[in-house]
Amino acid sequence: MQAVLSFLTRLQSIRFTSRAWVLSGLSVLMGCSPAFNWRDVRPAQTSVRALFPCKPDQNERAVALGGKEVAMTMLGCKAGKVSFALAYADTKDAAGLNATLRQWRQATLDNVRAAPAEEVRYILQGASEAAPAVKVTTHGSRLDGTAMSLQAVWFAHGTQVFQASVTADVLNSVASETFFSGIRTQ
Repeated sequence: MQAVLSFLTRLQSIRFTSRAWVLSGLSVLMGCSPAFNWRDVRPAQTSVRALFPCKPDQNERAVALGGKEVAMTMLGCKAGKVSFALAYADTKDAAGLNATLRQWRQATLDNVRAAPAEEVRYILQGASEAAPAVKVTTHGSRLDGTAMSLQAVWFAHGTQVFQASVTADVLNSVASETFFSGIRTQ
């Protein structure tokens, strides 16, 4: 009888462990599903690398940022109903990085009519310590009024400022974390 109870206890433990492995494997696969074909991208004229889940398109336009007009480049793509983007501009002003990033963050939140969002410091190796990286997760709406979720990180490297963002109806936390952790400076 003791041997049977011991066997059943081990079997139950194996079943629990198997379920845990299956569930953790499924969560990892969500970030690595066919919709997400991760690739390393190095934006032109930067020392930053990013991991995108799809081949990003690139656009450039002049924007007012930090009290002057600068050329902003945006790389972006959509995979699995989630949009991923990395935008950057060279301010050529190391002293004004904090103010520029604050202005950009507020403009982004205003554009998506986001509810007030909690800002948390984001650790990004090699990012400017003079202008600490900030991460925001919030909910807002698109131009057509449909609801959306936004997660974004603003940071600086040298005199360049960056915004990495993920938007979706509902954020995929595995894909978002893979995207943000794939951003690095060189």
